[in-house]
Amino acid sequence: MLLLSVVSMALLLQVQAQKKTNKQVVRYDTIIRKHVTRPVVKAVPVAKVELVLPTPEFINQPYYYDKNDNRLIKLENATAQLLTKRKRLG
Repeated sequence: MLLLSVVSMALLLQVQAQKKTNKQVVRYDTIIRKHVTRPVVKAVPVAKVELVLPTPEFINQPYYYDKNDNRLIKLENATAQLLTKRKRLG
């Protein structure tokens, strides 16, 4: 009777030791870096804000478009003349 109770107690302890726990076990990819499993997060689509371009004040005026401030900067409006020499025979 004593032998039967000892054997049943040992069997019970062995079964309890083999049960899996729900606790997450820390795994390591390498010696230095710890591997952490992250839950998958669905990306929320972000609505793009429609950018309204500024309208120029004059049509023939040169402008520079500043992308950061979304504004037009006036540039100098000057005429230029290109002078070149023609190379002749000789």
